Amino acid sequence: MSKILAIKGDKERGNDVIALLEMLGGHCDELLSSGNRNEEDYFYFILKEEKNVIDAFPLSKKELFEHDVQIFTLDEFYEKYPYKVGDEVIIKRKNKEAVVDKVNWCCD
Repeated sequence: MSKILAIKGDKERGNDVIALLEMLGGHCDELLSSGNRNEEDYFYFILKEEKNVIDAFPLSKKELFEHDVQIFTLDEFYEKYPYKVGDEVIIKRKNKEAVVDKVNWCCD
């Protein structure tokens, strides 16, 4: 079973947290659309069973997700997974240029 990807809230870059999760296929509900995006004491994730709605949960309660969630800060995520939709890459085995057109989280 793959872990749920969660991104720690960021007081200054809350919109970037949401943009990353949107790039991964999530979409905002009314709560996040109304500006509740900069809560650094929360982690944000995509609810697959709720049609990919982006949700938030207090970091103080992360033990409820202990084995099912992988939490990154924005910087940690982009350090480990540096590619974004629109980036140009070279596919080594084909020695061919390509453009990233989709990003998925499929494992831990």
